[in-house]
Amino acid sequence: MSEKKDSEENIGNNAGKQSPLPVLYARSLRASGIASGMVIPAVAGFGIDKFFGTIAIFTILGTIFGVVFGFWQLIRITIKENSE
Repeated sequence: MSEKKDSEENIGNNAGKQSPLPVLYARSLRASGIASGMVIPAVAGFGIDKFFGTIAIFTILGTIFGVVFGFWQLIRITIKENSE
């Protein structure tokens, strides 16, 4: 009788919980998306500067845009996770 009760409690405790591997995978995808969203504009700005032979103005603008975009993504994800 106690074995049945123990197994029912374990099922109840695990109900609704997600395996840690998919959670880790989802978080790593978010992190890589944020990182690439920060790096790609800076690299594109560097390429534009090289193509037009200008000083680092587009690299600086791309870096600023990437950092702002990255922080915006972090804030959005944080708000979404805290509301759940």
